[in-house]
Amino acid sequence: MVANMTIGVNFFNVVPFYNNLKNGMFNNNKPSDYKPQYSIYMGIPGLKQNEYFLISTVHNYFSSYFCSVLICAIDLLMFLMAFHLIGHIAALKHDLHNLPKP
Repeated sequence: MVANMTIGVNFFNVVPFYNNLKNGMFNNNKPSDYKPQYSIYMGIPGLKQNEYFLISTVHNYFSSYFCSVLICAIDLLMFLMAFHLIGHIAALKHDLHNLPKP
């Protein structure tokens, strides 16, 4: 699960990063006609993503990483709760089948 989470986040972020690197967005003289690609497009008050390209790229990577961690954590907690309930039901069945006769 952890490997899938890590590989998935890297694949999710590598395509826009490669396209931007190929088109020269990390150079000092950026092309004026190219619109940068992001893995997550978001509106941040007081900050335009196109003006702060490197900061936005790093922020997008960490945001997608934390999102995948939270989704996997919720999935693992639901898995744990399901097994917990199954264990309680099995214990109750065992107790009901092995009641002492009065």
